[in-house]
Amino acid sequence: DLYCISALDANRAWVGTGDGRIFCTLNGGTTWTLQAYPGRQSPFINGIRIFEDGTGYAQGDPPGDAKFVVLKTTDFGGTWAHLVNEPQGTSGEAGWNNSFWWTDTSHGWFGTNHGKVWRTTDAGVSWNTASTGATNSFGVSFRDASTGYAIHDGGYVARSTNGGQSWSALPSVTTDNIAAVGAPAGTSSAWFVTA
Repeated sequence: DLYCISALDANRAWVGTGDGRIFCTLNGGTTWTLQAYPGRQSPFINGIRIFEDGTGYAQGDPPGDAKFVVLKTTDFGGTWAHLVNEPQGTSGEAGWNNSFWWTDTSHGWFGTNHGKVWRTTDAGVSWNTASTGATNSFGVSFRDASTGYAIHDGGYVARSTNGGQSWSALPSVTTDNIAAVGAPAGTSSAWFVTA
């Protein structure tokens, strides 16, 4: 099963699977090629983000050791490597497939089932985490390196205005689970989708 996608144009796209693999198409989906990665294999790829310069990141769940799999490429996925300092989670912690966001090649975030959001400001060299105030950070989206949103069970929405260093609850108009969020760059808007 496919759970995440990053597309650059009508021909080039990357997908992550529920069994920890990454595939790429260069011809609009006519054919797909496995892009293998070395070392520890994630049981589930939660997110992929590829940039125009060929830099890209993929994030996967820990393979039983509580350490997340975070991969980087500099050649459009021709080769992937584990980041040296992959985040060390807690027992049972895992990511979500709509909860992976990068505003540029240095600033990235991902949410987990333990109600926190991991962040990097240096292209994955170091990672820090902050609690969002609710369980299951189903989705994360930042409009820039400072302002972002995390969505949760029961309509809970948290906002950060300092790059994810801290989060505060926002009034919500629903008690439904929110499944996805998008905060378009250059706007003051955010879009939410309920499950």
